[in-house]
Amino acid sequence: MPDPLRSNPLFPPPDRPCVIHKLPTELLSHIFLIGVEESDNSNDSDSYGGDHSLESAQRTEECVDLVSHVCRLWRDIAIQTPALWANILFEGKHDDCIMAQQYFERSRALPVSISIDLTPNFQRYGWHQGYENDTARRILECVIPHISRWCSLSVKVSDYALMGMILMKLGDCTGAPLLERLELYSCRNGRMSYNTFTPQYLKKQHFVLFGGNVPRLTHVTLSGVHLDWPRSHFLSGLTSLQLAFHAQDVCPTYMDLTRILRDSPRLTTLSLYHSGPASPPTQWVDVNEEAELAIPIMLDYLKELVLVTFDNESIIPLLNQCALPNLTSLSLDLQSSSSTSLQALGQPSPTTGTPLLSGLTSLKIGRSMTDVEDLTIMEVYAAAPKLTLLDLHMRYSHSESQWFHLLFGSPPISASVDIPLLKLETLRTSGVHSAAMHTLVEVRRDQGVPLRCVSMNKADIDVGVIDDRDWLRKNVEVFELFAQETPDTDIGFFVEDPDDEEEYLTYEAPYGFDSMDDDPDGPEDEVLEYWRYSGDD
Repeated sequence: MPDPLRSNPLFPPPDRPCVIHKLPTELLSHIFLIGVEESDNSNDSDSYGGDHSLESAQRTEECVDLVSHVCRLWRDIAIQTPALWANILFEGKHDDCIMAQQYFERSRALPVSISIDLTPNFQRYGWHQGYENDTARRILECVIPHISRWCSLSVKVSDYALMGMILMKLGDCTGAPLLERLELYSCRNGRMSYNTFTPQYLKKQHFVLFGGNVPRLTHVTLSGVHLDWPRSHFLSGLTSLQLAFHAQDVCPTYMDLTRILRDSPRLTTLSLYHSGPASPPTQWVDVNEEAELAIPIMLDYLKELVLVTFDNESIIPLLNQCALPNLTSLSLDLQSSSSTSLQALGQPSPTTGTPLLSGLTSLKIGRSMTDVEDLTIMEVYAAAPKLTLLDLHMRYSHSESQWFHLLFGSPPISASVDIPLLKLETLRTSGVHSAAMHTLVEVRRDQGVPLRCVSMNKADIDVGVIDDRDWLRKNVEVFELFAQETPDTDIGFFVEDPDDEEEYLTYEAPYGFDSMDDDPDGPEDEVLEYWRYSGDD
């Protein structure tokens, strides 16, 4: 009887060398590198401000660990492939520094990406336990001697006192000549004051990161972490900038932010999540600086803009001063005076003479925009004739979304055009029932402006109704359901706590976490702090 294992490709032949061992070393090394690259790209976050470097380091570490533990030959080849060891991850483990030294040695002279995550083991209904300062100091003592090789640095902590210590250590460094990407995240436990930064003793900084010597820096994310903005002139030449979750007293001033933008004319992505100017420019601009307000900020390369804010009074003047002729993607969650702000965006820009919305191909609307008047929504749709993708996040709104229902074309924009957004091909929704989506797809198809791709939150499929889902699969080219737990397009939302006299910012739960009370053992009257907010990258 023939041995079935002899023809099984998963088992090496007993009488001859395995075919894969005949492959040249250079080819195997190249395959390993492709595996790392594919592993990184396969799970790229479409969320705004996702922890890009941390996620990349985690996936790379898993892939390297896999290929280096298959057999002795593969391990030897992996160890002799420096690029496999150029992503170094610290998670507060006792052997992190030992492993890091091996990575530094095996990567030889290549530039390295450093990722430090001191918020591991996130629990759904609890907060991280803070790490002692000596853990962070030990990590910094390990990596700072190699600062001349850093090409990327990502740090994520849950205790701002810890972040303050790390910032001071980085301020003592004289430069990071190869650093291109800087990501700093302070994931606050619980609530954050909207007006006042805490702890106050860490508010003022008497240093500049890396002594201001970061000549190659292009990508910056500062989430819950502020800098000495007036002295941080190294924030220039950027192509991607994300500022997030800054209390008003540590936000950059209008002039500081406009300086950063002027110094970064090749910026392609700009995200402001409850950050940016805390007040309109007229409230704090010096007489000598007034002339600068009339000078346009030319951002010819900006493609993607994300705005999530309570304070629209400072955002609209900023947008009016910017020239954004090539903007194609806009994500909005303007949580006060939404109609007024949207009307301003639909008007011709004082700088370019054309509406900011006129060149958009992608528009994402957050759930705080449900108070917008019908006429304003129709004006927005009319001002964005090139729109091909519309993302409506209405999952937690308490009112029916007119953003969706006005896609039927009621009321009509004019006597000759009944259906808005004639080029719309892709619609992604959360908070829209499948029966309503069924009707919309049918109406737009009958009007000759069909939707090609529909993506819906699984929670919105009407319980017990299979017909809508099957009908949608048959009547659009692509029909997708995304899980509640993975909100790829969620724009991180803060909400005010109505029970407090002072305004606080509290992170609302993402898809699938509608109520903390679903768990009887979880804390009551508290919302989940969710620090993976969406965009790019």
